[in-house]
Amino acid sequence: MGSLFEIAKSGIQAYRQALAVTGQNIANVNTEGYSKRDVALEELGGIQGGVTDVADQSGLGVRVDEIRRSFNEYISERLRNSHSAYEQIDQFSKEVSLLENTLLPKGSDLSSFIGKFFSSLQEVAASPEDSAPRVVALESGKDLSNAFKDYSQRLETTQNGAFTQAGLSINNINILSAQISDVNAKLKSSGATNSPNDLLDTRDLLMEELSKDIEYTSSYGDKGDVTIRLGNSGQGPILVSPNKAMQLRAKVTSNLDFRYAFETTVNSISLFITEGAKETSTTQITGGKLAGLVNFYAYLQEIRGQIDDLANRVAKDFNEAQKSGRDLNGKIGRDMFTLGMPSVTTRTGAGSNLTVNVSQTDSIVNFKNDINLTFNKDDQTWVGNNNRIYRGREFNIDGILLSVSGELNKGDVITISPSKSISGSLNFNLRNGRDFAASAIKLSESSTKNIGDAELLINGKYIEEKTTIPNLQSVFTSGDTPLLASQFLRDGAVASIPENIEELTLKSYGLQSSAKFFISDEQAKTANSISISLANGNSVSISFSPSDKGLKPTSVSELANILNSGITPGGNSFNFSTLGLIAAGANGQLTISSNDQDFTSAEINTRISGVLNGILKNPTESEKKASQIQIFTREGGHIAGTPLKANEYAALINSSNGFIDGAKYSAEYINQDYRNMKVTKNSSNGEFILELGSSASRSANPVSAETVSVDLFKDGVVDQNLAIPVSSSSAFTLKKFKENASKLGISAEASTRVLLDPISVTLSDNITMTISSGLNDEQNISATILPDDLSNLVTAINRVKEVTGVEATLTSDKKRLILENKDANDIKISNFSATNTTTATVLNNDYQKTSSSISLGSSSSTNSAVFTGSIKLRSAVDFELTSTDGSSINKGDATQTGLEGGMFKIRRSNTGESINISPISYGSADLSAVSSEGTAASKATGTYSLNLPSVNSSSNFTTSINVSDLVENSSKEISKAILTGLRASSPDIRVVGNVINTLPSDGSKLNIIFENQTYTLENLGSTVKVSGGEEGRVKSFFTPVSGWSGNSDALEVTSQNTLTVSSGNTLKISVDGTASGTITLPSATYESNNAIASALQTAINADSNLSNASKSVSVKWTGTNYEIVSNTGRQTFSIQDNTVASVKITSIDATIENSLKLSSANGAVTSINGYQLGIVSQGSMSASEISFPDNTENNQSKINFGLDTGIANIEGKSVTNHPTNREYFDVKIKTGSYQSGTVTALSSSSALTLSGTNTLQIAVDDVSSGTITIPTGTYSSNTSVAKTLEEAINNDSTLSSANKSVSVLWNGSSYQIVSKNGTSNASISLTSVTTALENALKLTATNGGVQTTSSDFRVKFTDAAWLGGTVAKLSSSSALTVPNSGNTFQVTVDGVASGSISLADGTYTSNGDVASAIETAINGSSISGVEVKWTGSAYKIISTATSSQNVLVTSVDSAIESHLKLTAANGGAENDYSFDLYDGSGSGSKRATFLNGLNFEYDSTNKNVSITRKLDTATLHSISFKEDSTNNEKFGIKVYPHTVGLVDDEIRITSGNGEAVNVSVTANSNISRVGENIKLENLPPEELIIILKGGGTARSLSSFYKIKENIIETQENLEFKIDSQNANRVIIKDADTGHNIAERTLTPSGNFKVAGYDLKFNGSAKVNDSFKITDNEGGIGDGRNMHNMLKLQSDDFVSDGKGNFQEIFSELVASVGATVQSSELNLQSAEMIRDASENAQSELSGVNMDDEAAQLIEYQQAYQASARVLQTARELFDTLIDRI
Repeated sequence: MGSLFEIAKSGIQAYRQALAVTGQNIANVNTEGYSKRDVALEELGGIQGGVTDVADQSGLGVRVDEIRRSFNEYISERLRNSHSAYEQIDQFSKEVSLLENTLLPKGSDLSSFIGKFFSSLQEVAASPEDSAPRVVALESGKDLSNAFKDYSQRLETTQNGAFTQAGLSINNINILSAQISDVNAKLKSSGATNSPNDLLDTRDLLMEELSKDIEYTSSYGDKGDVTIRLGNSGQGPILVSPNKAMQLRAKVTSNLDFRYAFETTVNSISLFITEGAKETSTTQITGGKLAGLVNFYAYLQEIRGQIDDLANRVAKDFNEAQKSGRDLNGKIGRDMFTLGMPSVTTRTGAGSNLTVNVSQTDSIVNFKNDINLTFNKDDQTWVGNNNRIYRGREFNIDGILLSVSGELNKGDVITISPSKSISGSLNFNLRNGRDFAASAIKLSESSTKNIGDAELLINGKYIEEKTTIPNLQSVFTSGDTPLLASQFLRDGAVASIPENIEELTLKSYGLQSSAKFFISDEQAKTANSISISLANGNSVSISFSPSDKGLKPTSVSELANILNSGITPGGNSFNFSTLGLIAAGANGQLTISSNDQDFTSAEINTRISGVLNGILKNPTESEKKASQIQIFTREGGHIAGTPLKANEYAALINSSNGFIDGAKYSAEYINQDYRNMKVTKNSSNGEFILELGSSASRSANPVSAETVSVDLFKDGVVDQNLAIPVSSSSAFTLKKFKENASKLGISAEASTRVLLDPISVTLSDNITMTISSGLNDEQNISATILPDDLSNLVTAINRVKEVTGVEATLTSDKKRLILENKDANDIKISNFSATNTTTATVLNNDYQKTSSSISLGSSSSTNSAVFTGSIKLRSAVDFELTSTDGSSINKGDATQTGLEGGMFKIRRSNTGESINISPISYGSADLSAVSSEGTAASKATGTYSLNLPSVNSSSNFTTSINVSDLVENSSKEISKAILTGLRASSPDIRVVGNVINTLPSDGSKLNIIFENQTYTLENLGSTVKVSGGEEGRVKSFFTPVSGWSGNSDALEVTSQNTLTVSSGNTLKISVDGTASGTITLPSATYESNNAIASALQTAINADSNLSNASKSVSVKWTGTNYEIVSNTGRQTFSIQDNTVASVKITSIDATIENSLKLSSANGAVTSINGYQLGIVSQGSMSASEISFPDNTENNQSKINFGLDTGIANIEGKSVTNHPTNREYFDVKIKTGSYQSGTVTALSSSSALTLSGTNTLQIAVDDVSSGTITIPTGTYSSNTSVAKTLEEAINNDSTLSSANKSVSVLWNGSSYQIVSKNGTSNASISLTSVTTALENALKLTATNGGVQTTSSDFRVKFTDAAWLGGTVAKLSSSSALTVPNSGNTFQVTVDGVASGSISLADGTYTSNGDVASAIETAINGSSISGVEVKWTGSAYKIISTATSSQNVLVTSVDSAIESHLKLTAANGGAENDYSFDLYDGSGSGSKRATFLNGLNFEYDSTNKNVSITRKLDTATLHSISFKEDSTNNEKFGIKVYPHTVGLVDDEIRITSGNGEAVNVSVTANSNISRVGENIKLENLPPEELIIILKGGGTARSLSSFYKIKENIIETQENLEFKIDSQNANRVIIKDADTGHNIAERTLTPSGNFKVAGYDLKFNGSAKVNDSFKITDNEGGIGDGRNMHNMLKLQSDDFVSDGKGNFQEIFSELVASVGATVQSSELNLQSAEMIRDASENAQSELSGVNMDDEAAQLIEYQQAYQASARVLQTARELFDTLIDRI
């Protein structure tokens, strides 16, 4: 019974629960998220018993196993996914539908505004000069701009709304995630075996709501807790974990995806999972409302981008079209639109009132990031975070102009932020209707000579596709050193040169050998020794010791420094740098490089690591040689570099190297300034040069018919043949060369220049000739020419130069002229007539004489000539020209001069008389350099050498300088160093003024001229500033002068307190070291101290000892004492002599001393009482003297500076050995003189006999002589005539009383009378001469006599001589009678005693005769080879032996000594190492040949010559040296006829003789670290290509470049010529230069593109037809440009990516419409899927009332049945009880 009870009980309990579950289902039939439950019943079984155990088999009843939720994970996930998909599409669809309405608002959309603007422009095109349509168009343009802004604003608002909605969705997601997390926590803590169904319902409901906002995947835990991952991959980031919920955050971010034409960043909504401070971005937003909003935001960004693209396109295309025309003011159109204006904000510091105004300078600006400018108060600059510094208060930053005002202070910041919207920043930029550029800038023209009827049409522009090779800026680091060089693995294109490059320098380097050590600082500290061996046998071996006192190797860097210093820490020197080595050390590396030697070994011995062996890297010989740089146009034009062979360029010219398809090689313009680009190409040895073609013939051009063959590279391959007809001019040959051979890479130029040498003229001469050139008409020329002046002839020739084609240029000396035909046509001269002949020489293109010369004279055999010009060929490679004519003038072999294309830039004047030399400096590239990382080092090799060849036997000069010795490697410093080297052996120039007591006032200025340059001396206190001219060339200074200052208690003398001097009135004084004799103060009664000072000065200066030594003083009374100052100083003018002038009283009688107080015993002292100005210049190659501009102001300055009576000095350099006795040098001295015509040379067989009365009258320095009588007699030599004439003139009483005298010189063909005593001016003029005398002397102008301004002298050196004392001058009225007794004397010459010598008795009327008699007497004794010279004041006995010793006068009879003054007692003394002046022929010992104030001295100690003259003679007696290096250099006088100086930082050589200047370079003497240098300036408007090909294999290249600040886009003027053979082939030329730039083949329709032009021939073009595209000057009234602009409305330019704006907008709107339709269709599909998923979920989990009602009845019946069983069991139990 028990079991029955239990069974019934379990049934009742189970079905009661089932009824409760069913009731719950029915109760929650409308509860959201409720899932119906099902009851799972389970039988309760009995205990297993035996097979016959019936009770065990009946069971124990039923129980509820579980109450199950109707849940299927798959169905639930499908439902959530369908929600996500639907909500995503639904949200996107709604938003994009609204967007469609935004793009097409009521009224006018953007397309309408564009159409209206084009309509207004159509009216302007129809009436371009009418202002009314322009005003309408102006307003339409503004409306269009505003429309874009309106669209931008609306789209921005829509986008912001999308972001706001996304934020709301994210908030909801975060809330739901938190709630789900709470449910998870409850589920995990429920404790039940099964999770509570209500929590699970809540969980699922929350998850379903979450799926509407965002798509995710889920997984479940044992307790029903869920893990949610974003996205649909199952691997997305966790949003909800079993333990917590994350937060989702959104923000708008930018990326660098340049999806749109305008390179702006693209904004998007980025999502982040946040967990505390940790934030992780995610892209797993694949569904739900949030995904719809994110996608719409991105889509809207794309639409905005397309609107921005359209705005950019509108601005760019209209601006381009606008700038292709001219406005109504005739100016090129300004930008029509501006775009991209950024915003500017400020943040100010304390005390600042910063204000910033901003304007847009570029039409389109594009800032990608914020730029922050911070004010630096210290240097008043703005420092940007873009790594740039800006100065001033106005500066341009990437297209915007900032103007800063107000008080600025530290901490001020200006922020420039990119425009948020491109289309929103579109502004209409025209301010006036006149600004519309309606007329075209360019016009196409057809030549009137065209055969065809074609017209060239400009369809528009196109953009050339850029090359695919990397550009210069991405390949190279801009720098000028081998350490920054890029190294390439192979030949070929290495980079392109974009059009934004303004200037570019490329340098190619060879590789240097190196030894590299990996060594730490610790190892360096313990270095014991370093050993290095080089391939040439040189080595470096140094040791270190801990006891070293000097710089120790504490690091690798210090170790490198020690090596570079050449001094060990122990103080021992070693060779390192001198061996061409350099070291770099840092960061564990030590690199040693050699400039020209390989390493054989390198090791470092250390105490801690033993021996460290260097890694040797010795380049191959090819790698040591720099590679050749080639610059090409993309059309194949080789415009810089070295010509290539056919196989070389064929392998290079292809698209992979950046060339356009169809490019053709041409080297026609290589290194020749292609399209006005300045090209400089340099290498050490320069280009190969060949000058040919010149000839000078009598009647006809000598060229024969010939074939000239050009062999480029001299490889035996003829590259071009030229057919040259007979008698071809150089102009024709040049034309043939350029037409046929120029593309090879040989440049050619030619001219015909003919130099006419000086024509000898007496007074004047009439010259006539007929002249012409080429096919020009001939003209008769007639002109009167003057001596040494062909000016009139030049004028006459140039008067008809337009007819003859011949232009004449006068040389600077006016003695020569150059005839020139610039086209190189033959110059023809005929009917030449002149008194004397001349020589005509063809000059080459450098104005140097060729071998083609011919004489021109009046005879029929010499009065005509034909000259062919010189052709100059140049190439970077060797070449030669051969000819079928063996005697051709058009053949030759090119040579390298080292100048053209070498390391110097040469410029010549139009006569070649001036040449400017500018060294090509490679800057830091040619200096030693080390890397800071220790990985590389470069050793300098830069050497510059220059030669100045001998000119007409002058000295030649050469120098070589090393750039490593320079402070700075610049062209200026190299020039200065070269000049220093050239000048080192030339004379020094010095001027010393007289003593002045007071310095000139501060700021006083004096101008001087030296070596053709003007310098200004400015007194600044006690220093002299020199400015102008060549910097540092002239030095000037004031030297203090010691004077003698008497005591201040000297007697004050007045009229009331007089001083009477009668006796005891003598004194002695020393002036500049010269002791006076006894000086007597004149006896007198003095009434003032000034009178005493004046008398004392006169007495001192009258002393013979002082006056003979040219010493004088100034004495003044200061008011308290007397001061005595030397006037002249020592004036030895040696640059090394620092001795100052001095005065000292050596003795004075007590009588006057009591009053004068001049002795040191009475307190007189040496003091600074004066100053002397010194002006010095070292090494004047032309031995130019310093002169002074002659004007009132400067003349006064000369007095103030003490230069009115100073001394000018030329001091030769020291020589190794003394000159040999009687060696000489020749000089030309400026004089006042008169020269006769050519006279007959006299001899014993052809003597001159004068008889009768022979007189003349002359004027010397404007003093007229009396009647001068020339003695009768027979003269067998011209020197005797000169002597007689000189004595006769000097005996004239009128002249002698005026202290005037002359020298008469014989120069071998003429006599010259020279004034000797002139000061600032001197002259000789002839008044009269008797006929017989004139026949002999040829003095009158009729016979060629002429006043002259210079005289030739010979200066002879004497190393042994005796100079007597001063004697009286003899004349006929003051003769010397020598008796026949008491007339002996004795001399010793070169150690040989003469014995007693008798001077011939007789009467002598000239000192010259006495000298001759002394000479005869000496040479008649046991002595020979003696010359006795009359100096004008004394007799000088000279040994002429080459190995002379001395000359001594040992005794002279008193009877003659009183007249000869030869003994020491009468002032005679040895006069060794002295000079004597002779006439130019070397004769004149018996004439007093000297010039007043001119002195030649020899310093036997320093072995140099010193020449001085007085400044008070002005330029009179200034000296120049004749070109005779053999003799000049024996005296340390190394001179050059041309002036050499530094002018404008260049070496300038200016001719000093009217001849062309020349320079040269010794082969291989110029060396550089730079193997090849190419500099490009003013680059053409096209992309270029850099190629490495040829030379060595180093392939090491550096680049230094400048970028153009503003690129002005302009189209070029071009010429077009139809090919002479193919009418479909067009040759395009640059209109400005005529250079070929491209070739094109026409399409069948006549179209072609070039240089940005889209062109078409309308009609038929024929061969040789030509066309032009030129500027439309003045054509402001046409509307062609506006018509072109209107084409932007159509699809004319679609292929070029231009215009078609309305179509673009329509396509945009249509694409949005299509997106709307697509999204609606997608939405319908998503809705169906969602509904199906909901139905499936409902069927599974929803409550069905019918099902539940049936279930309720079923459970009710089961419950009732169980109750009935229980009742039955009770009844049975009761019955059983009752029975019992």
